[in-house]
Amino acid sequence: LPFGLPSWDWHLFRRAVPDTLAPDLLITMGMGILSKPLKQVLSRWSPEHIHVGMFEEVGDPFQTHPVHFRAHEADFAEGICRFFDLKQAQIPQIAFKNEWDTFLSGQTLTFHDLEPPFKEEALLLRHLMGLLNHTDRLHLGNSMSVRYGSWAGKTPAHVYSNRGVSGIDGCLSTAIGDALANPESRVWLVLGDVSAVYDSNGFWTQFPPNLHVFVLNNAGGRIFDFIEGPKKQEALRTYIHTPKAFNFEHLAAFYGITYVRKSLSNSEMELKEAMQSSELPQLWEWMHA
Repeated sequence: LPFGLPSWDWHLFRRAVPDTLAPDLLITMGMGILSKPLKQVLSRWSPEHIHVGMFEEVGDPFQTHPVHFRAHEADFAEGICRFFDLKQAQIPQIAFKNEWDTFLSGQTLTFHDLEPPFKEEALLLRHLMGLLNHTDRLHLGNSMSVRYGSWAGKTPAHVYSNRGVSGIDGCLSTAIGDALANPESRVWLVLGDVSAVYDSNGFWTQFPPNLHVFVLNNAGGRIFDFIEGPKKQEALRTYIHTPKAFNFEHLAAFYGITYVRKSLSNSEMELKEAMQSSELPQLWEWMHA
């Protein structure tokens, strides 16, 4: 019986998953996944694994040696739905689903125990995703932005993210292209200050009026404060974190883009008030107190 697992990545990130929740069969589709906790727990469980897709190459991110089932994902999903529609009347309440529900309900979805700046930035993403509607298109940049999005829960908006060769390249340019191709929709991009500077040449093209860029300015690549390996290196600040005191107001003025600076300490109210306006800024710089 299919069921959804709301905010599963946040729960996997925060606490250990009991082995009673291990599946017998894993079915995957598409390309790689972001969640390191999911990779770790599935690797530990090592269920039978079927990967569905038309690509010739199939990776093995969970060390489960997947069997490749060559089919279009939409066709396969439609077949699975039809199977369960036919069988649903014969399926009793599944204990496996109940155990997952119990695990997920055992911890409130809150970011308040995260350390700064991660707490304030994650809350901003959660507030934004809750205010968007089904016609909005949300792009999440690497590296922390997309992780915040995976923790924040559901949103009616269409969510996109891409990973460039260097991880952070192309986030801005992709969102600009999407906004130009979908002028009837509001397009939102959330990315960090290093990502924004890295791909800032994307601003030179015709900047679409329906695109709104959120820059989380925490003065450097703060994901490296979050990862266990790099955070222990002596050269973290100088050569990995690369702290800079960027002011994106100057960048916005250079490209003639409407700009506003906001405080992350009051992001929920700031967002609600701004969303009531018909004239939304194109570049939002979110700063820490």
